Formats: sequence, C-alpha cells, structure tokens
Amino acid sequence: MVDTEGPFMWRHWLVAFLLLSTVPISSSDVSGRAVSIDIDLEKQIWLSSDSIIIEININGAPFNKDILLEWELMDSQGDLTYGNFTFQMSSSNHIEQIEVLDFFRGNHFIDFDVKISFDATTAEDSIGFIVLSDVVLPVNIDDILVFGDSLSDMGNGKDSLLDVPDVPPYWNGRFSNGPIWIDHVSSEMSINLTHGSGWSAGGNRAFGGAQTGQGYAYLVLPNVGVQISNFLSGVQSNITSNQLVIVWAGGNDFLYGTGNPDVISQNMASHVRELALAGGSEFVVVNLPPIQLTPEGQSKTSSQQSQMAQDIQSYNSKLQTEMTNLSNSMNLNITMVDAWSVFNDILANPGHVGITNTQDPACSGAGGLLPLPICSAGDAVASNVDEYLFFDKAHPTATMHELIGALALEYIGQNDSDGDGIIDSLDNCDWSSGEVDEVGCDWSQQDEDLDGIANGLDDCLETESGFEVDSNGCAPYQRDSDEDGLTDDIDPCPNDIPGNDHDSDGCIDLVDDDDDNDGFSDEQDDCPTGLIGISSSDFDQIPMMMAMDYQTKMNSYAVATHTTLIATMMEYGMAKMHFLWILWNG
Repeated sequence: MVDTEGPFMWRHWLVAFLLLSTVPISSSDVSGRAVSIDIDLEKQIWLSSDSIIIEININGAPFNKDILLEWELMDSQGDLTYGNFTFQMSSSNHIEQIEVLDFFRGNHFIDFDVKISFDATTAEDSIGFIVLSDVVLPVNIDDILVFGDSLSDMGNGKDSLLDVPDVPPYWNGRFSNGPIWIDHVSSEMSINLTHGSGWSAGGNRAFGGAQTGQGYAYLVLPNVGVQISNFLSGVQSNITSNQLVIVWAGGNDFLYGTGNPDVISQNMASHVRELALAGGSEFVVVNLPPIQLTPEGQSKTSSQQSQMAQDIQSYNSKLQTEMTNLSNSMNLNITMVDAWSVFNDILANPGHVGITNTQDPACSGAGGLLPLPICSAGDAVASNVDEYLFFDKAHPTATMHELIGALALEYIGQNDSDGDGIIDSLDNCDWSSGEVDEVGCDWSQQDEDLDGIANGLDDCLETESGFEVDSNGCAPYQRDSDEDGLTDDIDPCPNDIPGNDHDSDGCIDLVDDDDDNDGFSDEQDDCPTGLIGISSSDFDQIPMMMAMDYQTKMNSYAVATHTTLIATMMEYGMAKMHFLWILWNG
C-alpha cells in the first residue's frame, strides 16, 4: 500500500511556509533601516542672553523602542554643556526640542552635535551658529555722523546725478540686497539716521566709490575729505560730544587708488583730526577687511593679490598706531572695529551664519558706465542670495552686513552677557533674570538676611544676625533637622532618626531612658510608656510623691498637727494612710 498522505502533508506545509515568507514585515519590526536626524534653528545669529530652542527631527527609527539621544554644545575652548535622554518615536517624523541658555563665555562660534542610538544603529548631525554678547550702549550718544564709502552709503550715491546703485537689484539705495551694517547700529542705538551729501542735511555722509583724502574719485564722487569739509561748512560747523563719529574708508584706495598704506593711514588720521578739531570726541574707526579675497580682488593677478594682502595688513597696523596717537594727544575716545578679523573669521566659519558661498557674487553683472564693481537693473540674482558672502564683486550681502553691525555694537558698547543692564565688569551675578539690583543680582541671587546664602537657596529668609547657618540658610532656632516639631536649639536629640517619642521631649523612645518622664528609668518602670510625668493615678509612684509633698508642707508650716497630717493623708486616699502613719512616727 502506497502512503500518499505523508508526502502530501509535507508539500502542504512547504507551500504554506513559502507563502508566509512573502508576507511583508511591519515597519516597526524592520532592522537596519535608514535612520536620519536633522537639526533646525530659527536663525543662526543669537545674543548671549537668548534662550535658543534647537529642534531635532528624527526619521526612520522604530516604534516601541527606547532611543538614546545625546547632545553636546561646544565653542573653541571645548564643551559648554551637554545632556542625554531616552525617547520613543511618536510618529514617522518625530521631533525633540532642546533649550540651551546661559552658556556664553565670549567665543562667537558655537557648535551643536547630536546623536541617537538604539541596538547597533546610530545617526548623528551637527550645526554651527554665532552668539554675540549683549551690550550696554553709551547713554550719552543721541546722534551719529558717518563718513566713508559704499560700505556705509545709505543712499547718497542713489540721490546723486550718478543714480547708483540700481534699485532693484539693490535695496533702498544701499550697495547690498538689504539693510547695511550702519542701519543695524543706528537702529539698536535708537537713533534715526538719515543720509545727505553736499550741503544737504543728514548725518550719514558716506558716498559710494569714495576714497580717502581730498578731491573727487572719477571727478564726481566726493572723497572723505570733501564729505567732511562740505558737512562742516554747509551743515554743522561744530560737532557736539553727544554725536558719535564713524569713519570707514580705504577699500577703493587699494582697488582703484594709490594702494599706499602710509598715504591711506595718514589720510584717515587727518580726517579724524579735522573732525576732532570741530568738537568731535567720540569716534568709531573701522579697519579694512581682506579686500584681495573679494570677487573684485580675485580678478587681479596672484602677485597683485599677494601684494594687496600685505599692504592691507600694513595699513591696518599703521591705522591702529595713528588712532592710538590721536587718542592720547587729543584726549579722544576712539573705538577700533576690527573688520579684518571679522571677515577672516567668517571665511573660516561660513556655515555658522548660513553662508555656503564665500567666493562668487550673488548678483552677476558687468556694472554700469563707471568702473564700479556693481550690478545693474535686470542682472540675475541667485535665489539663495542670503547664503552668499558677497552680493556683487565688492559688497557684502545683507546677511554679512547684519553680522558686521552686530559685531560693531560689541565694540561700541560694553559687554553685558546676561542682558540685565549691568555691564559684566560691574556685575556680581551671572545669568540674572528679571529685575536686578545695582550690582546685577536678581531676587533669587540676592541675600536679604546677609547670612551668606542667596535667597533662591535660602530656606530661612529672615535669619537674625549673629547666628551660624547651615547650607540651607537656617540657624538652629529655625531648623528642625529631625522634623519632630522641636527646633534644633531646644531639641536634646536634634538629629534623631524617625521613631515614636512617647513623651514628646525630642528624643525617640529608642534612645530615651525615661519614655513617660515619670522619674523612673524604663528598665525600672513596669509601665515605661504610661501617663506622661508624675501622676497620682500611678500607685507605684505614690510613696515618692507623698514624701515629696510632705517635705514641701513641712517647709511651709512651722508646726504640723495630727489634723494636718490626716488632711494630707486624705488627699491621697485611704488606701495609703497606714504608710503615711509609719512615716510620721519615724
């Protein structure tokens, strides 16, 4: 007989196995999947007092599994702060947020790294951003005067017969695609800065294309010397002490002029001297960035670029010397803004401000009739212009101008890292919040009872003077260490462990020799936890009680009679009268 059932059953199970093996496994069970994380920031330029929310997007991780997230915040000196926690995916695109604050220690470039891990799978991402110090700006300044070139021109070139630059692609007559550095500075100082040239009013006299010295560039563009003389002769002959005078020029001298560091630095010194003689006392002077690295500078030969780099560094050094000498000899307050370092730092860390292109101009154009490195109307502009360092061949984008303005404010003002209005050099308390006192401390950081413990850490805020306190700010008369209802100063056992205290004397029964406080030790007392104290209801205590009471009466009365004795005996009951009679008769 042939067995057909066995092979049939074997084939049946084989087919079933093959069919089941083709059923897709749910995504939550997949291992080795592609997991990714991505960091989002609202912006990349922050102030030191800001609370920064970092958003972390996680994709592709499994559900119902603990995932470890580790993060670290660093500056050029190393770790600032770090942390870790576990989470589970709430959706296919899960978001975690991390708040970082109160970490700034003077370094502008900050890096944030994050990593997630589960089983043998890891994913990580990082982002860089810039943090600038909050500052307290001079309170005696209520006006700004600006002399210079296109880096500071707010519309003088546009209002002139030259009608440059074209709008669009430029913004409101600025040689950029948005507000320029001096817009940010004047706004933060709450000063309404307007532009004007020749004999027209306006504090910003900077003119695109200008060079240092006297005369005109290209016959029509007023150089810095002319800007100053026109202002002093036609607008305001005297400069007051509440006017901040800003001078930034020299770039066009190196690109199209003499390029001589000695001549240019001496021109700048003469401009500041002339303004000081007119009454100016508060100055901001900006040195030059590495102009050889602009698109216009890179269009020159390598030898020309090398020579320009050396000459600009020489100029910056000579300019610093000239300004130091003027400050000392004329008693001037001159703040130097180091644009050279600012640009080089950004070139080394472009990603920290969201810049992806540091070489090409965002606007591609040949310029107008004059040999200026600018674009014309209709020239194409990159769609991601905010990611460019240069808008045209020589001028920064609005992104870069914002950073220049913010850094200039750091130079102009005095650092106030926690933004409480008290400069760091006078601030006794770091990272205050809310209203502060004259030394920069908020209520939680102050010490109202002068016991050496800040209010925010003090459990006893009204300690009397002269008492030594613990780490919580409490004197013995204020604290109850064992929480038995008796303060330490009157508690014979202030550090008891928890336990029953029958007589409530501050010592638990475990260490108390007389738990009912009746004068008998617990070892001698048949009722160690009886009524508290000496009691007439405690018959084994009556002999001692009556003896004590009788002695008191004998001291009180000169002569005792049998009648008095009997009355005394009756106080304690007839049950003990015989014992008292024996005591009376000796």
